[in-house]
Amino acid sequence: MPLLNVKGHYIPIDDRKTPSTSKPIKPVYTISIQEHLKHILNNPRLIAKMYFGRGIESQEKSELWHVDIWQRSSLYGDASIIINDIKYDVGQFVEFIYTNNKNQHERRFGRVEAIISFLPPSDSDNPNNQMQDGLKMSRLLRHDELGIYCSQNRSQRGHRKLWMIEEDYQIIPLNHILRHVSIWLEDTPPPVFYDFQVSEILYRDAITKRIQIRPVKFRHHHPSEYIIAPNPPPLRDMKLFKF
Repeated sequence: MPLLNVKGHYIPIDDRKTPSTSKPIKPVYTISIQEHLKHILNNPRLIAKMYFGRGIESQEKSELWHVDIWQRSSLYGDASIIINDIKYDVGQFVEFIYTNNKNQHERRFGRVEAIISFLPPSDSDNPNNQMQDGLKMSRLLRHDELGIYCSQNRSQRGHRKLWMIEEDYQIIPLNHILRHVSIWLEDTPPPVFYDFQVSEILYRDAITKRIQIRPVKFRHHHPSEYIIAPNPPPLRDMKLFKF
């Protein structure tokens, strides 16, 4: 493959807070992002490793992006999916069936973080070992799931309360999604009707590694809350390059 063109030019240097030996100008070098992408896409050894479209959970391919924001953003991933003739959007809250470590089924609440394709475990109901559609989900806890953090006050007001938690997302098959749930996050305007409300979030402190509880206003917002998804393109198979 031919080498990329590198452009060089000089820029002035601000002499404030710089050593006295600093020169007034310095050379800088840049490459074109567009040319860089063309260079990659024309590489036959790389193109076979690429994939297009929604986020994929795979051991062989990964997304070179900030964590999983590519999957969660409606600008790049899928913004909605139809399950049993019902439309589900990323960012919405649902009730779903969760399989715990004892292979027991439990009804849980959560938020649809992303619509993905994934490869189920070989011991699941997938004898052909093919990629399946699924939802990447963040859990919402009931008061009886708070453990030692379930104070008397939280227990008394826990009937219509749920708690957000920052943890690894869970991948839920589409046939485990039960229904929509209306949930009011108390740092947003209240809806006319809601099933539950959330006022607090649990997260693990980066220094002490202990679980902390803070007001929900300190949460990380889902991209659906601040990104307006464009109208879908006329061609469903429009390629979005992710590698």
